[in-house]
Amino acid sequence: MESSMYDDFYRMESWHWWFVARRKIVLSLLEKYLPRQSDLKILDVGCGTGLMLEHLRPFGAVEGMDSSQEAISYSKRLVGETVWQGALPEALQGISDKYDIITALDVIEHIEDDLAALRAISGALAPGGRLLCTVPAFNFLWSAHDTINHHKRRYRKPELQAKLQAAGLTVKKISYYNTLLFPLIAATRMLGSRFQKKAAGHRGESDVKPVIAPINFALCSVFGFEKHLLKAINLPFGVSLIAVAEKRSYGNKG
Repeated sequence: MESSMYDDFYRMESWHWWFVARRKIVLSLLEKYLPRQSDLKILDVGCGTGLMLEHLRPFGAVEGMDSSQEAISYSKRLVGETVWQGALPEALQGISDKYDIITALDVIEHIEDDLAALRAISGALAPGGRLLCTVPAFNFLWSAHDTINHHKRRYRKPELQAKLQAAGLTVKKISYYNTLLFPLIAATRMLGSRFQKKAAGHRGESDVKPVIAPINFALCSVFGFEKHLLKAINLPFGVSLIAVAEKRSYGNKG
């Protein structure tokens, strides 16, 4: 990710509709799929500017990891020394059976060898531990936002599910999300891609940018409503994917 974007995300993460709604959805599914109710060891991989760490604290002892020194600096302002610098997959390859929960929120798409990263995460989970990950969906939605964020790919549901299983994880939940806003976002990105092709040298910009308060509230309400849907059903399409996967307990081959 462009280093300047950490400044933008740090300023917007607490109130911007996309961050707020994604947090609501992630926390709602975490509550549903917790391996137990207390004393959890939690790692947020790719913790960014760190606000998610604050919201994970009620579930247990929280650590954050990020490959960017800029991100680590921001995160330490919020949670102190429980944040450390490291990149997947190498940073977790020497850690085994430690964490009850690992979150990787829009992280895996940044990594060249995503399967190696998922295997490293699986190894770091305790038996019965859970990974909750989110990734962008559908290559036809590729835009300047992906380029600026240094994404390697966008995913379809079968691809993500197969890679989670190949990493030794049992998929408990996998669904598209950001579904209700999909037509609006898809149209905006496709039009933006056409403009970018016509404008030679146009660098483009991230989708995550400030909007006026009434629109921010409306978008947050629509996107955030999906937390209720996702507790009950899997959504058939969306801008992103969300998955919860479990590391099998020793002796459990199923």
